[in-house]
Amino acid sequence: MNVHVSENGGLSMKISIGIILPALVGLLMLASVACGAGEPDRVSVTLALDWYPNSNHLGLYIAEEKGYFADENLDVNLYTPVDPSTVLQTVGAGSDDFGISYQPDVLLARAQGVPVVSIAGMVQHPLNSVVALKSSGITRPSDLKGKKVGYPGIPTNEPLLDTMLKFDGLAGLDDVELVNVGFDLAPALISGRVDAVVGAYWTHESILLENEGYPVTVLRMEEWGVPDYYELVIVASEEKLANDPELVERFLRAVRRGYADA
Repeated sequence: MNVHVSENGGLSMKISIGIILPALVGLLMLASVACGAGEPDRVSVTLALDWYPNSNHLGLYIAEEKGYFADENLDVNLYTPVDPSTVLQTVGAGSDDFGISYQPDVLLARAQGVPVVSIAGMVQHPLNSVVALKSSGITRPSDLKGKKVGYPGIPTNEPLLDTMLKFDGLAGLDDVELVNVGFDLAPALISGRVDAVVGAYWTHESILLENEGYPVTVLRMEEWGVPDYYELVIVASEEKLANDPELVERFLRAVRRGYADA
């Protein structure tokens, strides 16, 4: 994988990936450490989600419900941070043991010295998209010129949107007004607070909006100049991976079982 983070915050990458699987894929092979006879000690760990619970997290909750974490002597606290942009910082600082984030954000964080690493890939292709109500008449990135675009405050939404705008002939982010709406992507769109949103998943927010009676137009990033990338990854700190690989392995083994069932 070749990655380049430009001085102006732009992001370009070339990623070779295999076949999409419906279960968790891309698990790292971790070296086990000898821990003596008997079961490992019971440990409590935290997992910070990237978003409020949704279908992308199904395997995690199955692992919890079916006792797969318990089988590994793990008590796992899955929670949603108040600010979804803080996951990499809390994991890097050791406040959380594991987190779910986005590959481009991990790359940018590491370039900025945040000691986090991806330890498993959950979704191998982009889910992120720009979503607008059909009634807005927005059908392509260039239609966003002069419009308000809501986003959840997650860093890489900016360079990703910038790439889409430039790909369709605009100057980039200077042609739109970004509005940080946090988790409230759909409400901000419905209320008219913004004209479109970026950071919405075509597998989640767009479906919710359609089910609520709001037909939408979805602009998928990979169709508008953004290179392919892993959308969701599980992250840990460099320190956690180096000092307790056995714990990481136990956690991932339970996660893998959950997603196999999902």
